Amino acid sequence: MKGTRPAAGLDAFYTELCTYFKKDFSPFFDHWGIDISDRARAQGYIYPVLDKTIWKYDPLSKNPNAQVETYSPSHYRYRSNRVNWEVRAFDMDYNNNDQVDDNGAIEHILDGYKSSLWHSQWRPSNLPVPHYIVIDMKNRQQIDGFFFANGHREYRMSHMILETTDADEIDLDDMSVNWYKIAEIRSVDDFGNYSAADGVKPYAEGLSGKYHNEQFYEFINKKNVRYLRVVIPEVSVKNSVLHTLSEFGTFYYQ
Repeated sequence: MKGTRPAAGLDAFYTELCTYFKKDFSPFFDHWGIDISDRARAQGYIYPVLDKTIWKYDPLSKNPNAQVETYSPSHYRYRSNRVNWEVRAFDMDYNNNDQVDDNGAIEHILDGYKSSLWHSQWRPSNLPVPHYIVIDMKNRQQIDGFFFANGHREYRMSHMILETTDADEIDLDDMSVNWYKIAEIRSVDDFGNYSAADGVKPYAEGLSGKYHNEQFYEFINKKNVRYLRVVIPEVSVKNSVLHTLSEFGTFYYQ
């Protein structure tokens, strides 16, 4: 898979923590907006997830544990492992639509790092909307929702439609595939906080750190799917056909 690994050292730190304490520290890293790769998460997921809000520990307080409380791990959103996923980006005519020579490869939306991103082709020319991102998860999976992060660029989506197909085997560049909508998200402001409609309910949890715009959406009904297509039907919030996206994935509950 293409993409940068700007936080590889944090991957090692995370896996060592999990191994030493026999606990999955994903909620701690997620709370502080610390990026870790799917490959590292898979190693942590073999342990029981943290059941206390240890990020509320205050070493400067007379009672450092005063704010630490128990929470139910059953509500933790496990991210699907995207290591083997395949992804392509297209314009309205299914021409290739990523700027690989400018660190804008579509594979960046699967690398686990919000500091890297995909951006649609802008040289020699911008490509027309709608834009499509087609994903093969390689096998059917039970998923409870999806997430995405816009990253630090200004060309964020103003409108997203998520589709799937019941076909068992497809070519990702086949325009004739029968897709149908399972969710639709519309922008409500220029920063990219989203309200949900048509099949999902929103989560808008603020995360610390530079890239703190990760959003999670839970399906009303669990889905069993292999293929996903993200449709970007309109111009970006900058009123441009240029689009960027930092992360996209799915999650499930245990």
